[in-house]
This record gives sequence, structure tokens and C-alpha cells, in this order.
Amino acid sequence: MSRSTGYSLLEVMIVVSIIVLLSTFAIPSINHWQADNKFRNALQAVSELVKATRLQALATGAEKHLVVNGKSEECIAISTNASCYCSVSSLPISPTPASKQCTSDNEIRPVLLRDKHIDITTSSGDNKVITFNKHGTLNFSSSTTIVLKSKQREGRIIISSLGRARSCSSPFLSGVAKCT
Repeated sequence: MSRSTGYSLLEVMIVVSIIVLLSTFAIPSINHWQADNKFRNALQAVSELVKATRLQALATGAEKHLVVNGKSEECIAISTNASCYCSVSSLPISPTPASKQCTSDNEIRPVLLRDKHIDITTSSGDNKVITFNKHGTLNFSSSTTIVLKSKQREGRIIISSLGRARSCSSPFLSGVAKCT
């Protein structure tokens, strides 16, 4: 008697149930990884913008201001004007209205955190203008902190009175120092 060379219904159901079981464990892990990656990238982008502001002040020999507006806009930008307000505006040339950028003094910076569901504030909780003088240090010799928060994480960018910036995260995030 010859036997058919196919898979039985029971074998197919076992394989499908194993795939479903594995995917139920993998999908939350992938979502958590994506959220961590978005937060790490946002923390790095803000940190780089702080360093770029300091370098511009050193290179031009003039004051540069880092405008942090976290109340409603979740925006941070470099400005030459201390009274500038960082705002988010839709770009008219963009085909999708969801594509927004942070603008200040006609400088466009792609550091917009609202779409990433990350809140930005300063250590005082208010909007703030951080001024780097021509020597690349903070005016009034006081350090300050920029705080980024998501649902699972909190990150800090600590700017010393000498203008140096370092970032940390709590809880631990791979590639970022842990806040103590």
C-alpha cells in the first residue's frame, strides 16, 4: 500500500500554533525595542544640538541661545535672539501635514519631540533660554539640565557652567549612561 507524502492537518496545526506562540512573545519585545530606540535617538539629537550651540558660540565669537519650549510645542532650537520663541510649523512644501520641523530665527532644526511622544522640559519645569557666551560657557556660571520624558524613560542632558554637556537615562538604556 502506498502512502501519501503530505502533511496531516494535525502537523500543520501544531506548526501554526508554535508560530503564533512565538509571535506573542516577540511582538511586545520588538515594540519595547522600538520605543527605546526612539528615546535614545531623541536624547542624542538634543544633546548634539546643545553641543552645536556651544560650538557656534565659540566659532562666531558671539552669544548663541538654545531655546527650549516644552509646554506645548516640545521643540528645541538654536537662536541668535534671546527673546525668541521656539515654535512648530508645518512646512508648506511638504506633501504630508504630519511632517513638521522646529524653526527659530529662520534656522530649521529637526528636533521635534511631540511626534515621538517625548516631553521636554528644563530642571525648573519651565520653558528656558540657555545662553552660551563667546567663550562657550553658560552665562551667570550656573549649570542647567534639560529633561526628556517618555512613558517608560527619563533622560537628562546636564550642561555644566563650562558649557559641557553629558546625557544620562533612567532606567538604564543601552548606549547611554545611567542617571544617578
